[in-house]
Amino acid sequence: MRVKELDGLRGIFALMIVFGHLGVFFNVHFENLILKHTYVFVDYFFCLSGFVISMIYSHEITSNKQLKIFWIKRFIRIYPLHLFVLLLYLTGFITIGYEKGDFGVKFLNSLFLVNSTPLITDQTGINNAAWSISSEMISYFLIGVVFLFFRTLPKKIIVSLFLIGISIVVLVALKKNFFNTNDYGFL
Repeated sequence: MRVKELDGLRGIFALMIVFGHLGVFFNVHFENLILKHTYVFVDYFFCLSGFVISMIYSHEITSNKQLKIFWIKRFIRIYPLHLFVLLLYLTGFITIGYEKGDFGVKFLNSLFLVNSTPLITDQTGINNAAWSISSEMISYFLIGVVFLFFRTLPKKIIVSLFLIGISIVVLVALKKNFFNTNDYGFL
């Protein structure tokens, strides 16, 4: 499902992320408040994606079979490209060597998409940018469970608010830097 009214926002968010990456690539430090924090627009993409996924699937996931199909579709959409990039990283690390941290743990964190949560591990993956893929997959798992087990709108709202509340408590209690996106990025 495409929500045409959101295309403008998606375009703006994409451009902001490109500007942010260009700044990193060319070692340019922006002083403008918005350009200085372009990484936050990734979170806006997550919000837009969650909204669209909710519109599409909130009423379709009514059985374990439909939940499984939802998870498989999401996995197939994400994982092949993730695995390809992971294997490219692996090839590069074998060729040029790997110096930082425990390679085995970082590789497994990336392979199993748990590199956005220090609740499971304290190591990032070998591809630090893949925290967003990990966050996306964890979110798909959780949203599918909410859609299946809490079918009525009031229950979905109550459970969603409860999960948001728990996330805030966890972030406040455990997170040192709220803008370090690969640290509790899934929340």
